Amino acid sequence: MIISDTLDRTLGDKRHVVTVELAVHALMESSTSCDVTFEEEVKTQLSAGVREAVENGVESAYLQGPVLGFPVEGVKTVIQHVSLEPGTSAAMVSACVSRCMLKALKLAGGQVLEPVMALEVTVGEEYLSPVLADLAQRRGTVCDIQSRQENKVLLATVPLAEMMGYSTVLRTLTSGNATFSLALSSYEPMNTQDQNILLNKMAGLA
Repeated sequence: MIISDTLDRTLGDKRHVVTVELAVHALMESSTSCDVTFEEEVKTQLSAGVREAVENGVESAYLQGPVLGFPVEGVKTVIQHVSLEPGTSAAMVSACVSRCMLKALKLAGGQVLEPVMALEVTVGEEYLSPVLADLAQRRGTVCDIQSRQENKVLLATVPLAEMMGYSTVLRTLTSGNATFSLALSSYEPMNTQDQNILLNKMAGLA
């Protein structure tokens, strides 16, 4: 997807004019990085200062993405064209690039990524069923159930947003006969329904 934008602004007695054309592409699903590259012809035409201003504009858009203003992951930006009038400031170049980027990212659409935790619960076998039932309500995914002496060890992944108050609930379900640990596992896309609920909530509609 190729998007262009022109910024034409007069500040004091100086006119700043810059036109930017760029393309954004999704990187592989597992990638969490964000890259920026220049078409070879563009790269040779631009001074180091202008290139730096362009990169700053791209980075700014990556840090404050189009969905809820959260940082963007897994995107590659290719700068196709940059032209500017003499005297145009680096800040104006960055502002134009950033505006063009946000336009492109909005059109490309995006998914909210949420932190997913690796959960380990050590529990007596007699309490395993209610613990599993509770986990299912928390959008949890069971990875494995192991035996350790007289206990069962439940290994699962569960969104961090669903873990509020878990220690209290687990204590109640197991009469205090369980322990658990949490560690960050990854960031995963929310499903469409959950994302819409979140967006409405953030907009004050829910």
